[in-house]
Amino acid sequence: RSYLILDRKNSDDENFYVLGFFALALKILTVDPEKLTRKQKKDMNLLRDQDGIPSYFIAQLGKNDMFKHNFKGEYLLDEAVNLVYECMELLGGTIVWLEANKGADYIVNFYKNYGFIELQSEVQEDGIERIQLVKYLNVE
Repeated sequence: RSYLILDRKNSDDENFYVLGFFALALKILTVDPEKLTRKQKKDMNLLRDQDGIPSYFIAQLGKNDMFKHNFKGEYLLDEAVNLVYECMELLGGTIVWLEANKGADYIVNFYKNYGFIELQSEVQEDGIERIQLVKYLNVE
């Protein structure tokens, strides 16, 4: 499901401005249990012989460059993660994750500063290597 963040101050009945957007999905996070630490397995509630975890996936995250100086990316992540918390209350789950292209250090650091942890990387069907970053919402 996709969500738009609108500029309510400068919008009217005929015109509105999109500040940013994000998309959330339920998706299986596939992992290799052999490569995970004991703590990672515990944080993920990973069962023996389980190689996939149902989780919340931030599929897209973007902001409108027209507003880049007065609209922060952290606000978009706040909105997405807060929505995941609401979903957790109804459906359960403990993990939210996203992906970033390997080599996009600015983006990866942005996610890490927000509390995401680099989990693994993989070359995907389109031939691009992406880093998967997770945030454990059950861990304080």
